[in-house]
Amino acid sequence: MAGRGLYGQVQGDANRTATACMGERIADNQVVEGDAIARLKAMLSQKRFDAASEFMERLRTEGYADHRIRAIYGMASAGVRF
Repeated sequence: MAGRGLYGQVQGDANRTATACMGERIADNQVVEGDAIARLKAMLSQKRFDAASEFMERLRTEGYADHRIRAIYGMASAGVRF
């Protein structure tokens, strides 16, 4: 019975769909970065692109990684008409 769990599952047989994993990641990001997303979304919807650019640069200087900033921008720009 080596490698078996309490209910007969084999090690590593957890089955989660990609959609479930992505939904969980989006929810986690919303909790952590929700304030930044809301502020950037407001700037973009008001067409204050200079302020949005400065805000993203400030996030970079505060230590946010480039992929995090791109994720924040992607979530903030969703649904905004340019």
